[in-house]
Amino acid sequence: MTRAVLTLALTLTIALTSPMVPAAATPPCTPTYLAGLGGRAMDLEIDGHLVYVANGSGGLLILDISDVEHPVIAAVAGMPGEANGVTVRDALAYLAADDAGMLVVDVGRPDTPRVIGQMPTSSRANHIAIDGPHAFIATDDGLTVVDISDPRRPVLASEVRMPSDPTGVAVAGDLAVVVAFNGLTVIDVADRAAPDVLSVINLPGSERAVDVSGTSAFVAAAYGVFVVDLTEPAAPVVIGDAPFSGMGILVEGDVAHLSTGSQVFRMDVSDPANPFVIAGVSTTIGGAIDIVGSRAIIAGGGGGLAIVELDQPGRIVGSVPGTYNPTTIELVGTTLFGCDPVGLRIFDVSDPRRPAPRSALALVGTIRGMAVRDGIAYVAAWENGLHIIDVRNPDEPVLLTTFGTAGFALDVEVAGTIAYVVYQYGGLQVIDVSDPASPVSISTTPAGPVPVSIAVRDDIVYVGSGTDARIFDVSDPAAPVALGFLGASYTVKLSLGRDRLYAGNLVFDIGDPARPALIGTVPLHGHVAELGDTLVVGMSSGLGVAAREGSGPTPRIIGTGGGIGEVAVLGRYVCAAGGGGLRIIDIVDPTFECLLASTGTPHRAEGIASRDGLAYVADDAGLAIVDVADPAHPAMIGRAVGSGNCVALSGDLAYVGGDGLMIVDVRDPTHPAVTGWVDTPSGARGVVVDGDLAYVADYASFLQVIDVSDKTNPIIIGSVSTGGLDLAEDLAMVGGMLLVVNPVFGIQTVDVSDPTAPVIVTTTPTPVWARGIAVSGDLAYVALEWSGLLVMDVSNPAAPFTIGWARVPGRSWTVEVSGGRAYVGDLFGAVHVVDVSQPARPVVIGSVSTGDRALELAARDGLILIAGDAAGLEVIDVSTCGCPGDLTGDGWIDAADIAALLGVWGTPEGDLDGDGTTGPPDLSIVLAGWGRCPV
Repeated sequence: MTRAVLTLALTLTIALTSPMVPAAATPPCTPTYLAGLGGRAMDLEIDGHLVYVANGSGGLLILDISDVEHPVIAAVAGMPGEANGVTVRDALAYLAADDAGMLVVDVGRPDTPRVIGQMPTSSRANHIAIDGPHAFIATDDGLTVVDISDPRRPVLASEVRMPSDPTGVAVAGDLAVVVAFNGLTVIDVADRAAPDVLSVINLPGSERAVDVSGTSAFVAAAYGVFVVDLTEPAAPVVIGDAPFSGMGILVEGDVAHLSTGSQVFRMDVSDPANPFVIAGVSTTIGGAIDIVGSRAIIAGGGGGLAIVELDQPGRIVGSVPGTYNPTTIELVGTTLFGCDPVGLRIFDVSDPRRPAPRSALALVGTIRGMAVRDGIAYVAAWENGLHIIDVRNPDEPVLLTTFGTAGFALDVEVAGTIAYVVYQYGGLQVIDVSDPASPVSISTTPAGPVPVSIAVRDDIVYVGSGTDARIFDVSDPAAPVALGFLGASYTVKLSLGRDRLYAGNLVFDIGDPARPALIGTVPLHGHVAELGDTLVVGMSSGLGVAAREGSGPTPRIIGTGGGIGEVAVLGRYVCAAGGGGLRIIDIVDPTFECLLASTGTPHRAEGIASRDGLAYVADDAGLAIVDVADPAHPAMIGRAVGSGNCVALSGDLAYVGGDGLMIVDVRDPTHPAVTGWVDTPSGARGVVVDGDLAYVADYASFLQVIDVSDKTNPIIIGSVSTGGLDLAEDLAMVGGMLLVVNPVFGIQTVDVSDPTAPVIVTTTPTPVWARGIAVSGDLAYVALEWSGLLVMDVSNPAAPFTIGWARVPGRSWTVEVSGGRAYVGDLFGAVHVVDVSQPARPVVIGSVSTGDRALELAARDGLILIAGDAAGLEVIDVSTCGCPGDLTGDGWIDAADIAALLGVWGTPEGDLDGDGTTGPPDLSIVLAGWGRCPV
């Protein structure tokens, strides 16, 4: 069992008994430093009441933990080399000992360990696992298998050479799983003397440790934790992830224990594709978090899982579990083919709300393009040419052959029995695939210096490139004829409509395919697909929707939390692949639009607060006051001149943070008056007012405490430094203490009982950079840049701990909480709605695009008010967003919804709990939410 880098203190101090952590529970433990000697604790294993620690240059450390609160050092034994890994069997400790190879240590008497055997390895030994009479050692060169039937005389059984310095190994039955800096390798070790490499799967970042449970491998890596399905060892598939830097991982039954170097968490992995956090604690040495999903699942950039509601068009309604992020997709009927850097995956999308994986096939090469025709998939795999795959049985794809192209293959199209490939450095290659297993090159033709994509109609081939687009007549495949140019640069994939060619944002009539005629432009730039008279466009900012003829509803953008590269139409749905993963989006209702209104302020808006039908917007020019009583028609009614990044309201005053802190009398909102101002050392990013004190998150100067008892003469009376990177993005007050968001360090708790001498009492690391915070009751909600929403129990603000996490699309920057919902604003122009009624298992239930970056939010009467950067103030109606039981969409859960549910009983149509059918659990959800939908 792998226990890499789950260091001593974290193992002994985290409580592992409670299956769930309620919102305001006592933290699972109080970490306590137990013991320390020279060396580095690289690995450990617990056997009974003894802990065996691979202690780097300190050798083997053995601790007696019969009394956990008072551990006793049983022995410290120096060893040749450095102890990097350890595992224990039958009173013997086996060490991966760096340059010394494998050491066998007799620990029958724990107080006097002694080396009884050694097996040199071809390079440094980094980690070790034992299975039966064999040891499996991850070395810098690969995997070494050693027969330890006689531990005093270990014998080399075999070696498998691998690149990239393997760092961890786990063995399950006849499989060895090895992780290294280049990914995960699965090896058949049924014959210990002749291991056979079955597959290699690339994973983002440097992989550090691995453990296997059942048919799943759990990988801790620098850029995330990944769950890999090994059901088909020759084609492993990533089915789940968490975006946190992992140092070590240990799986026991349905629970995984994860260390990230600053926190430790327990995760429920009973469903490996949907791991979720059930307990967590911050320590000086470990921690991480994860999420469980229901409803539709998004592979968000980045892998992981986000959960969305299925009831609103324009919302993401389905996707593929795990970190699946295809670069190219092809839709044939209700079968979706997607290629990512690892290979081909095939999905059944007959129910677009619940796409189902069918199969996967690992492929070698950097995949750039794909075409599927007549049951054969053709994959342009860059340096590895063209893969040709039989997919007539989508459950069992078979690689027929790999054909070496004339250059690095960039894209492919197929017409009849001919495949057309564009390759690097300017070529079009024509290939006869009448026998797909034996392709034959017919011709190669120069096609411009930088061809990037290809489209075919009849006997005409269009090649798009970064400098121009060219037209070829291929009626004689052996001698293509250049017909001319489209005369522009096309860096996005060319696409064909009924009678049109779409190139970037240009539209060509191809009634005569050989002579395209420019007839107009698409108001949105990207890869285009036609849905009747509607165009859907994969864009860098999300999914665009526009009228095909240029007249109709105003073009709109659906925020998807990441750029879209390719799109494919599936009835009323669009399959979209890109930076945020694979998503399936309902766009059938062109009138749907949650964005009610926006108004310029007219300067960059960065902060916002709301009260009594008014929005107070902090912008570059100070404070703007906007009447939002009629939310569809906001009107600016007053302004106070200054500079503004953030704002807080207290009584008749607005406290505006910018270059300093400005106090504004807002009793008459049409004529706000500045009463006082004080400079602060840096730019204010957040402000909290408590009585006569204002607390300012002053970014590079961290925290400034300001006495505002004299509104005309505010005075800085205290400040505090982190002693390191003094960065403060936001802050909130709870229990008389301040929680300050430091992007680098995490959440820092500051005791301000003496405002003249505030003290940092606790630093709680976050997995990635934190940007914003909101507090409701005993819970804090933290916006994590690139990773989503973190939920923390702050009932004891001096010891916060994480209880839940939701992966949110996009780049999370700010958060507001109201009525059981958290609203997360992101820098890609969207607001995401998260159901936090169960704080340990928050669920993303909706996303709405905005006009610009959402830098700050305020909630009011079913509305979200947004400080939208250059877009100024924006207003979004969320009165019906995220109401799972509201089947009729009227904002209420009532008898009409019961009737609607009964009308689809036994079918998937009214499924609310994600089990695939409408039944009693769905009725329970409707009854539980009875009444007006919460906001």
